[in-house]
Amino acid sequence: MTFIGLMALWPDDDEIISEVASLGSTYVEIGTLFGASAIIAGEAGCEVFCIDPLDGYYSTKHKDVLRPEPISGLVPSEEIVRKNWESAGLDPDKLHICPQLHPPWPTEIDRTFDAGLIDGDHEFPGVLADYIGMSPRVKYLMFHDKNKPHVTRVLRHALGGGLWKEYAKSSSHMAVLERVK
Repeated sequence: MTFIGLMALWPDDDEIISEVASLGSTYVEIGTLFGASAIIAGEAGCEVFCIDPLDGYYSTKHKDVLRPEPISGLVPSEEIVRKNWESAGLDPDKLHICPQLHPPWPTEIDRTFDAGLIDGDHEFPGVLADYIGMSPRVKYLMFHDKNKPHVTRVLRHALGGGLWKEYAKSSSHMAVLERVK
C-alpha cells in the first residue's frame, strides 16, 4: 500500500482499532487526518464514516495558535483520504466522508454505529463536544491520546457517568470504553 501523508498513530493503536472495529460492522471517527485509522477499521470489515474538516492537523480556527504550518507539508483532503483507502484495496462505497468541523454532528449520518473513535481537537471544549456528540451513537468508544490532559479529563467524566465501563483491552495511548446502559 502506498500511503500519502502522515500516519498519526502510536504503536499498538492499529491493533486496538482493528479489534474494536471487528466487534461490529459500522465505525465512525472524529478526526481522520489522512485516513490511517479509517483504513484499519475498513480492513476489519467495517463501513466507515469520517468527520473531519480536512484542513490540516488542527482546524483553521486554531492554526494561528497551535500550528502555523500543516504537518508533513500536506493538507489533508477528501481526495487524499480516498486515494489512501483505495490504495489499501478497500471498497470505495464503504467509505463516507463528512468534511466538516464537529460539532455539529453531520445530519447525513444521524444514526448509531458499533464503534467510534475520538481523535479530533485535543482541547477540553473540543474533546467534550466530540464525546457528547458521539456517546449516544456508539456501543464501543475509543479515545486516542488518552494521556493528554484534556482527553484524560473527558475520559474520567465518561467513566463517572455510569454509561460506560473500561473495555478489557487498551494501550498506553488509546482508551476503549464499552457501553453498559
